[in-house]
Amino acid sequence: MDPPTRVRISPGLPSFLYVQVLECPQLLNDDVFAHVFPSSHGEKELRAPSLIISYMKRLTIGDVQRCVGCQLCMFACNRRYGNGGLSKSAIRVRSVGGFERGFVVIACRACADPPCMKVCPTDALSLRKGGGVVLHQSKCIGCRLCLDACPVRSVFWDDEANKPNICVHCGYCTGYCPYDILELKEAEAR
Repeated sequence: MDPPTRVRISPGLPSFLYVQVLECPQLLNDDVFAHVFPSSHGEKELRAPSLIISYMKRLTIGDVQRCVGCQLCMFACNRRYGNGGLSKSAIRVRSVGGFERGFVVIACRACADPPCMKVCPTDALSLRKGGGVVLHQSKCIGCRLCLDACPVRSVFWDDEANKPNICVHCGYCTGYCPYDILELKEAEAR
């Protein structure tokens, strides 16, 4: 395993944010994550809330019957970009017919052979170690083919950027779920 890429956190960011880059430091670049910029010292500089990046873990959804639809996971996911709201969230919580019927949590299931990646005409989506995909934003032309290809409808759209929002399995949302429905687990070897 290569040593982690050095990351310097810009002043003014909340101290509870951190970055843990494991195994795939080449993915920590301007093309993949808009919030990471080269610094003058050859390090990467983080200018917005960070991600916990572990490329052999994946987000799993446990007992969805415990979900109360609070949407804290969605707000947490959106905070990765340094903004409030829900527009950039890569996870969704949706009612399946009122509080009595419960909620469904929609997030990338980390397919071993992702259909969204197969239909991309520009190879903007690449296979993520552990399953799922990584978006290379500069290659994306905004064709939206990935939206229709996802069998669980977990590719969401950022209208502002005209690019997909796809879970990167960072686990940031797991710390905000009050009922521990979301968990970051080791991915099975595929």
